[in-house]
Amino acid sequence: MRPMIEGTSHKRCRGKLVPKPTHRAGCPALHNHIVNSYFFAAVSQILRKKNIGGFSLVELMIVIAIISIIAGIALPHFMRHRMGAFNSAAESSAKNAFIAAQARFNDNPTDDINSIDTLKASGYRETDDVTVNVTGNLDTLVISAYHGSGNKTYTISAEGIFTW
Repeated sequence: MRPMIEGTSHKRCRGKLVPKPTHRAGCPALHNHIVNSYFFAAVSQILRKKNIGGFSLVELMIVIAIISIIAGIALPHFMRHRMGAFNSAAESSAKNAFIAAQARFNDNPTDDINSIDTLKASGYRETDDVTVNVTGNLDTLVISAYHGSGNKTYTISAEGIFTW
């Protein structure tokens, strides 16, 4: 082992003299300090060389304008597709209610269907936010359905004629 001589070849770590070549094993805190100081010095030197700064106000305003234009174009399309989805849910519910009514009339041809609960007994499942009204018998059946957020009401007659 080398002699501990105070000078340029030794450092103090926690009150002990540690030779510089072995400071990594002798004092991890000193090693971390040296590594961090080299890292930050290198990063600051790179930043100074590249002259990296923030975005200017004009650049930020251009980006915001572009995003606004894209949103202005996309939002009406999104709303139209959303409305279409609501209307499709109502249409599907009307068709499912008609199928359940036909199944009910196959089992009981003289029944009158005056509530959705009668159709539920025949296998109809409700769709969220869709209101289905059903009245009539095998010859006078009328089913109407609409979604609370949609803009169309779908109607099916006893003959299976579908209108909106």
